[in-house]
Amino acid sequence: MKRMDEPEVIRKAIDKAIRNGWKELSTIHLHPELKCYGLGYNEIRAVIFSHSFAKALFGEDMICKDGTTFDEYLEQCAEAGLTEEEARDEWEIDEECMTCPMWEYDLTRMVLCENPIQYLERFLK
Repeated sequence: MKRMDEPEVIRKAIDKAIRNGWKELSTIHLHPELKCYGLGYNEIRAVIFSHSFAKALFGEDMICKDGTTFDEYLEQCAEAGLTEEEARDEWEIDEECMTCPMWEYDLTRMVLCENPIQYLERFLK
């Protein structure tokens, strides 16, 4: 599959965040004649690393800090013999699988990533 260029990734990520309820766009100056939002390097970093943007882009569902989704966790618990109710009780307190919101998990990974724009691209397909 063809890779998007960085301006396209940024534009699509911002568009997706707006569709998901992100409302802080008013702080960004747009250049209508450009294909992409007219953002400088520092503005792009401020946007993509902000908590509000990450919440809108990645979502607020809970995920294990190892990347396991809740459904995968339930499946693992069922295989281990736990009922769904027992698994739900364990979800928040399981020390091996401490949970966090999806946005926090992906924002942390994006910050640590060598190319954060490329990391964003995975969520835009």
